[in-house]
Amino acid sequence: ALTYGCCPIECVGLSVSAWLLMKNKLVCGRSLVLSCEHASHRIPTAWRTHFVKQSHKLQTHHGWDPGALELAQRLASELQAPLHHTEWSRLLCDCNRDEDHPEVFSTAIQALPGEKKQSILQQYHRPFRHQVEQQISDCIQRNANGVFHLSLHSFTPRLKGQLRNCELGVMFDSRVAGEKKLAEELALHLAGVDRHFRVRMNYPYVGRETYFQPALRQKFTRSEYLGLQLEVNQKLPLRQKARWQRLQRALVEFFRSAPQREKSNPKA
Repeated sequence: ALTYGCCPIECVGLSVSAWLLMKNKLVCGRSLVLSCEHASHRIPTAWRTHFVKQSHKLQTHHGWDPGALELAQRLASELQAPLHHTEWSRLLCDCNRDEDHPEVFSTAIQALPGEKKQSILQQYHRPFRHQVEQQISDCIQRNANGVFHLSLHSFTPRLKGQLRNCELGVMFDSRVAGEKKLAEELALHLAGVDRHFRVRMNYPYVGRETYFQPALRQKFTRSEYLGLQLEVNQKLPLRQKARWQRLQRALVEFFRSAPQREKSNPKA
């Protein structure tokens, strides 16, 4: 799904092609594009019979990223930026993984015949990725400074008995100076807002691993594309509402002010 702010583009009278011609909010001189790959825990009707034995997983962190879409929509609304988000559970297919990744499908789908898995990729995985890639390509055509892509996710506070001790993880490619600098500045900004906001770099995963943004870094040059993946601890949206709202406000403030801080060197 593609939205303008938090509204579907058809609700504001825009076609997809018309939206792609509009000027985006700038971050570091670049056009801002938002995505949320694990936005929903729904399963399409045609595939629900395959999840009868796993229905209990759908509303857990296995099925989606609680809070991620809320944050993505807040940023899209406040920053007036395009947001692309999935409408189906990652257990159907994981749009944050390449289609040839061994875990792109959950165990409920993995055992299906190849033609059925190809059908799922054709209906749900490829259209989402193509839409994001097309948005980025069109923004690059319109803005010589390129694109800043922000991917929004959340992580479970405890995994396999291990406590994950931070509020926000920032994933990036440490070889890209512009991404590393922006991640470090974000951590400093959040520390100034609340010293108890713990930010960890390339946590709980590594930004160079096989997710959507690394594939985009292969497709576009560094001058064309910068990206961060934000991973929010799910304890905030699920149990700590006041801190969750404070974090959202702080992120809006940071990305709203980023153009002023970085105008002198937008392609760093």
